[in-house]
Amino acid sequence: MVDSPCIDLCATDPESGLCIGCGRTPEEIANWVSFSEKQKEQVLKNLDNRNKISNIQNSMLETANE
Repeated sequence: MVDSPCIDLCATDPESGLCIGCGRTPEEIANWVSFSEKQKEQVLKNLDNRNKISNIQNSMLETANE
């Protein structure tokens, strides 16, 4: 069973459209209960990639602001 990445901090970031708590799209959140295990695993993989991209962007911003 693939657990939901929800951390009960549910609000949508107006810039990205993603949940600020778990990083999922509204569609991913709404469809989580009906997703197959494979689909849930893909969402988690997508979240990992989104986090890596976000961390890279944050690092670039920090470097630019130094």
